[in-house]
Amino acid sequence: MSSRLAHALSLALACSACTAAEPSPALAPEPQASSPARPSPESSAFQTEFDAELKASPHSMLTAVSGTYLRPGEGLGLSLAPGGEGWLEDAEKAPWARFEATEDGMLVTIGERPQQRFEAHAILEVHEPEGLEDITPTFSGRWHFELSTQGGRWRVLVHDRDAPAHLEFIGIDWYPVDAAYVADARFEPAPSREPQQLQTSRGEAKTLYTAGTLRFRLPELTGDEALELVAFGYAPEPPAPGELEPVLIPFRDGTTGSTSYAAGRYLELELGAEAHDLRLDFNRATNPLCAYSEHYNCPFPPKVNKLEVAIPAGAMTPAKH
Repeated sequence: MSSRLAHALSLALACSACTAAEPSPALAPEPQASSPARPSPESSAFQTEFDAELKASPHSMLTAVSGTYLRPGEGLGLSLAPGGEGWLEDAEKAPWARFEATEDGMLVTIGERPQQRFEAHAILEVHEPEGLEDITPTFSGRWHFELSTQGGRWRVLVHDRDAPAHLEFIGIDWYPVDAAYVADARFEPAPSREPQQLQTSRGEAKTLYTAGTLRFRLPELTGDEALELVAFGYAPEPPAPGELEPVLIPFRDGTTGSTSYAAGRYLELELGAEAHDLRLDFNRATNPLCAYSEHYNCPFPPKVNKLEVAIPAGAMTPAKH
């Protein structure tokens, strides 16, 4: 899986539907196209690759079929459902897979294997239980357990390669690619790395850190008017000189709640610690993971990242919404 998709997956915080988004401000009218969209080959290639990665991945938001969040001292037991077609929470008897959250890690016991301890994100491929190797011809490679820390808790996601959302996936609903939504931007790092609490669709808060501000123009939409978006890093310290860090730019615009997802959209970049120029491509805007699966919960864009202009580029509202 590419770093782009991995970054996207790392954003999800919890499990619940992401439909209870903050109310969107009054929508700006979407611009009427005065000229045909101009092609942007790099933008088109990004969208094609993004779709292909989702289709190929056995552990994306399209394959997540359950999610459980454990505080230290809490545990989860899973047993294989009849026919190997799913997993049942099993607290009455010895489960086949056992997850125990501690203050500094996750203890995992699967089948007859020795207990393992994990301190960071991990994806475990599930193999047939001993003695049940022929339970189903599609078992091998089908199931994965994904472990990750979510604030003060651990999350256990069960991924099913054969989940209907994955099998039926033919691609993200994208707006037509248009080079008019590719901007020349200037990144100005923040004077200090201040922590920011972003509200999430689970009603919680996610701590991110102000990395800096992107200033840009979209001449065909706003003429010489300057626009700004704040970028957020995941670490309390900036990257070392010459290095890059992944940043999240959650935003709303005039399409939010109409033709794009009501909770807002994301741009994900890799930025350095110094001021520099870059290209900001809104054709690469993606939806939060919770737009596709109830087993994720995502940070909302802060008020400062509300653009008054409509930007019909990137991902649209998924069909089920």
